[in-house]
Amino acid sequence: MKTTVQIPDSLIKEARKLAAEEQTTLKALMEEGLRRIISEHRRRGGFKLRKATFGGKGFHNHLKGAAWLESPGLLLLSESEDYWQQLRSFLKSGRVCGLQVHDARIAALCRYHGVTELWTADRDFGRFPHQKVRNLLAG
Repeated sequence: MKTTVQIPDSLIKEARKLAAEEQTTLKALMEEGLRRIISEHRRRGGFKLRKATFGGKGFHNHLKGAAWLESPGLLLLSESEDYWQQLRSFLKSGRVCGLQVHDARIAALCRYHGVTELWTADRDFGRFPHQKVRNLLAG
């Protein structure tokens, strides 16, 4: 199958140089890289989320009375027992690992609390098809 991928010039130059040194093609080098990454992901297995809820008593004293907390339109989103199932689903469907777990947590919180649109310039949220995303910087 043919596809088009944007790769930084410096990376392509380095890959071409390596392909020449190894007496192989750029295509073969890319295939090998993709196969390695896929194999590594399969070996590593899925992300295991530990339950991290706690029985807190509200805000820390230094946050009480903060001006932003007095905003009439403020709705604080919090995690509950049902939220963890939503997050687990996002982690699996988005094939999330590493730092993307934080994006999955935000997307799951939005979905759980009925947020219909997330405004962000972070393109990583595109991996969660259930979450509508708008980039206000893109126009």
